[in-house]
Order: sequence, then structure tokens, then C-alpha cells
Amino acid sequence: MLARKEQRDQKKLRGGDLSNEEIYEKVNKKEKKMDANGKELIFNCFKKHFVFYALNDSDMETIISKMAYYEVNDGDFIFN
Repeated sequence: MLARKEQRDQKKLRGGDLSNEEIYEKVNKKEKKMDANGKELIFNCFKKHFVFYALNDSDMETIISKMAYYEVNDGDFIFN
């Protein structure tokens, strides 16, 4: 259980479209556009990754278009 101050500092988000689960994240979204090299790098990684390799190019592009840059503080967990 998080301390009350930590809960207040975190952003409350809804889970994906199929979930009613509430998710708390302690991250800062950066307003930064992905350049062509970044998109190409991720696209090529998807082609080699066992989870994404079977997707068609259009689906990969859709996923990449939903990605964003985030910033976390030193020492904070991204996954726990």
C-alpha cells in the first residue's frame, strides 16, 4: 500500500479498453514527437520480437503511433 502522499503524487489512469482496473503511475509524459529513425528502429525490433512478429505492418504502425516518451525519477520502479 502506498503512503497517502505518494498516491496523491501519482496519476490515476484507467486500464486498457477491456479493463475497469485503475492504474496509478508515477511518470511524466514528455511532449516529444518520435522521429523517422526512432519509428524505424521500433518497427525493426517488432519484426524480430516473438510477440509482435506476426502482426501486419499496419498493426505495427498503429501500435507505434500510440507510443510516447515518459520520464521517471532515479530509483523509481517502472515494473515491480
